[in-house]
Amino acid sequence: PTAEHATASKDTHAQSEAPATPAPVAVPGQTVVFVDARVKDSADLLKGVAPGTQVVQLDASKDGLQQIADYLGSHQGVSSVQIIAHGNSGDLWLGSTYLSADNVTARSAVLAQIGQDMNAGGDILIYACNTAEGDKGISFVDSLASLTGRDIAASSNRTGTGGDWTLEVATGSIESHTALSYQGMSGYQYSLATITVTNGADSGVGSLRAALSSAVAGDTVTFSTAGMTVNLNTQLVISKNLTIEGDLDHNGTPDVTISGQYKTQVFTVNSGVTATLDGLVITKGLMAGNGGNGGSGTTASNLLGAGISNFGNLTLNNVSVTANAASGGGGGGGVAGGDVGGAGGGGGAVGGGNGGHGGITGSGTGVYAGTA
Repeated sequence: PTAEHATASKDTHAQSEAPATPAPVAVPGQTVVFVDARVKDSADLLKGVAPGTQVVQLDASKDGLQQIADYLGSHQGVSSVQIIAHGNSGDLWLGSTYLSADNVTARSAVLAQIGQDMNAGGDILIYACNTAEGDKGISFVDSLASLTGRDIAASSNRTGTGGDWTLEVATGSIESHTALSYQGMSGYQYSLATITVTNGADSGVGSLRAALSSAVAGDTVTFSTAGMTVNLNTQLVISKNLTIEGDLDHNGTPDVTISGQYKTQVFTVNSGVTATLDGLVITKGLMAGNGGNGGSGTTASNLLGAGISNFGNLTLNNVSVTANAASGGGGGGGVAGGDVGGAGGGGGAVGGGNGGHGGITGSGTGVYAGTA
């Protein structure tokens, strides 16, 4: 049967329905748990895994699918593959690989290899947020089942904190029991959600703006492709505790550019929000005020940062804030309020030294580890 006709596996369960003591059960054949590097504090989740379970940590800098295939190719007798990763509707991340309903057929060869190297009748369980959600999620799960030749189970809602550990959607009869223990699942403090931006548009499906809107506190927002530039027409407001991850190969350099196109500010971080920006170039932000002369113009003293206005608690890792501008009363291009700024703009108002800041400003706190 296809995924949309399947029922939840009887062998997986929500935390609220779990027994009071951990009782993971080994099944015939080997069980291997593959853990993506994005999974925070994975050791906590893996406490008390089923006896005999092999745990493999995926390298974030390498193709995760190929890592799984290589392991199975050299370890015969595996009947249950269980993947712990971050995902969203119709996708998931494995190492450096972004796998989705839109690109899964391009990986048909390695997926077939994975299925062939498993025992006949084997199962693949995917613990990731929302991977089987909606039509896109169903299509993705069905494609995985077809290309691997194995039964697939995945979640249609949030997995981890704020959700459950039930795999609500399956493509066939799932005989594998979860290798995770009640202790590990109930005590885990994170969700397995990553929302992936798939285009550089200002708004709409797949945009950064849409991702920020749909994210909930604790989520990570990332990008499908290195070298992507997001071109904004209006500023982006970060109003939830989250991480925006642009260092896709985890080598300490930015892979994604967010551009205000000299039309708008780039980011505002609201008061009370704790956010992390990683691996981004934040550029061409503009905050403009009215110039003047003879004392009649605005001093632009209230202009905020054209690159980032931070009123919350912001951490920047491997971020370049550059070529942002403030006009009206002259821009302060250096340090403002203890935060590193980019290049300021020029203006004609009296008191121009109080002009807007081209880089970062605001009343919030932050840790900066980028380049200005």
